[in-house]
Amino acid sequence: MRVALISCSAKKQAVPCIASEMYSRSTMFTLSYEYAKLISDRIYVLSAKHELLKDDSVIEPYNLNLADLKPAERRHWAQNVILQLQEKCDLEIDEFTILAGKNYYQYLLRSLSNYSIPLEHVSLFNRPAALKQLIQNVNTNLKVPAQYKNIENSRGDVCDHLHALFNSMRRYTIQEIHSVPFDNGIYIVFEKGETYLNAHRIVRVGTHTSSNRLRQRLKDHFIRENKDGSIFRKNVGKAILTQQGSEYLDTWTLDTSKSENRKRVDPEIQATLEREVSRYFEQNMSFVVFPVEDQQQRLRIEEGIISSLNLAPDFKPNKNWLGSASPEEEIRDSGLWLKRGLMASPLTDRELLFIQTASGSGQPASQAAGKTKSAQSRSSSVISISNNTTLREGVRVSGTAEIREYIQKKFSSARARGEEFCTLVSGDIADALRIKNRMPSICGVMYSLMKSGDEILSTTPSGQSSTIKIKYYLK
Repeated sequence: MRVALISCSAKKQAVPCIASEMYSRSTMFTLSYEYAKLISDRIYVLSAKHELLKDDSVIEPYNLNLADLKPAERRHWAQNVILQLQEKCDLEIDEFTILAGKNYYQYLLRSLSNYSIPLEHVSLFNRPAALKQLIQNVNTNLKVPAQYKNIENSRGDVCDHLHALFNSMRRYTIQEIHSVPFDNGIYIVFEKGETYLNAHRIVRVGTHTSSNRLRQRLKDHFIRENKDGSIFRKNVGKAILTQQGSEYLDTWTLDTSKSENRKRVDPEIQATLEREVSRYFEQNMSFVVFPVEDQQQRLRIEEGIISSLNLAPDFKPNKNWLGSASPEEEIRDSGLWLKRGLMASPLTDRELLFIQTASGSGQPASQAAGKTKSAQSRSSSVISISNNTTLREGVRVSGTAEIREYIQKKFSSARARGEEFCTLVSGDIADALRIKNRMPSICGVMYSLMKSGDEILSTTPSGQSSTIKIKYYLK
């Protein structure tokens, strides 16, 4: 068995929670935990107060640091940790990976036969970068399941693939929000002057929690001048104020929709800054979108993309990026206008396949990067299809809305019959709707309607053939 031992951190949550959450305010702990999940079968936290903690143990906040204990007290602490480890592990056979400082492991090593300390000779300052690289190395070497090998996706290249894919899609300006052709999905934002591998660099990833609010959420960010309704607007405004050295930063940071904070607002300064943020967006921002119907899946795909970008070692902002002036450390360090999701689980191969298909790309993103302009136009037309249906040479041509409606009716019928799942084949849908030459649209909708637990029973190298078969569970 492979066991990871991670040290606790001084930064803690203020309320009782599981150990993996209690220390999640610490970048070091979060990166260590992410790495541990990749390389171990079991994870324990070395706690100054609780000694040995399972990562899902519920604990209350506390204030105790192992460095504050005398050597004799640390030896006693280590003896108790070893006694607890003996009850849970085989100290002679099991392999231990120690992600902790010397104070935590120095009296443990004599009792462990097989151990490694990956950060033993890495300075405290360089450890976050070293952990990111370790995570990247493991992800790169993970084997891709056979049915998804067509993606050509080694984990270390996910950031490259995402940029190639999203740069090949139909780009929207702020004035074109009304043209977004679906109601539920994820948006990817680019910013003028930001590049990554000779492509436009992604600076924000976002979605919406309530149904049918994609366009409204984009308007909240880019058009509606109310920073309390958009953390994106608020963060851009904070960077502008910090860059200007403005004393109004503290007021702008407040939630001024609350009555107790309104008295601090200077209406003229507030309105001027809102206009300045809008102007910055209009002059510098553009975005692409792809459909995801299920709320839970939208949120998971969103954080998976964010994490996959953040963990890429070469994903860095331009030296003149406005976000570099942000007072928020997470924004400065990540190169993203985001603070949440940075350390979430990266995208899985299946999730990347879903994104590629939902975004209208039936081929691996590495191939999408090499498209000609005409090919890019054909790809972008997938997400720009009209929701109306017309007749062309006697063949009915359906938009994504009708395909989605047809599938959802199949779900409803299966539920009415008391069935637990519904299995659909792309070719059968094409026949039922009399659709010709629209297989990418059909498959894109089929993938976009998948929820956690649904299964792809049959696929092909393109991911967009008439034989795509998916089993949807009707919970």
